[in-house]
Amino acid sequence: MDKMWAGRFGKALDKEADDFNSSIHFDSKMYVQDIKGSIAHASMLVKQGIISTEDYEEITDGLSSICDDITSGALPVDMEAEDIHTFIEGELTKRLDSTGKRLHTARSRNDQVALDIRMYLKEEISDIIHSCIKEILIEKIIDKGIYELTITFIDNTFEMVRINSYKKTAWYSLTGEHIQFTLFDRVRYSCKGNTKKSFVI
Repeated sequence: MDKMWAGRFGKALDKEADDFNSSIHFDSKMYVQDIKGSIAHASMLVKQGIISTEDYEEITDGLSSICDDITSGALPVDMEAEDIHTFIEGELTKRLDSTGKRLHTARSRNDQVALDIRMYLKEEISDIIHSCIKEILIEKIIDKGIYELTITFIDNTFEMVRINSYKKTAWYSLTGEHIQFTLFDRVRYSCKGNTKKSFVI
């Protein structure tokens, strides 16, 4: 795929330099966020009178179609592209010709990078924290309890009067459950506005 900045170059960029400069191998997963951001940008352009309503409708329909095609697998992401922003804009231009190029008006790829990362992390952070709580913390605590079934705890008052005894595995299970519900609110508040997530462990 041709680079947006390569017009003055007489030959292709060295592959090692190209790979170093490319981010498509990890930002391709942000295609949904990139397209959402582009649709919002197109909305701004039409509201400011920079593009026509007709151009806006063509651009947003084209972006939605590209998103559907990538999701369904009908449009594989070109891993030779420099980044996901370039790939989507290039595909939009293929479909809409000069109308597609108007999307980049009053915009830089730095804007897109900052927006895509922020949107992606905001949507993924709850899953990341949830996974850490479930797979790393709680399951390890419960697993440790399973291996210590034979150990008994004696529960005494301050006056050293025995009031209870229980297996250590029960203590681990209760601790894991307590941590789960203590951290539940922390997960929820870290994802304010994102109510679609489920936190059942």
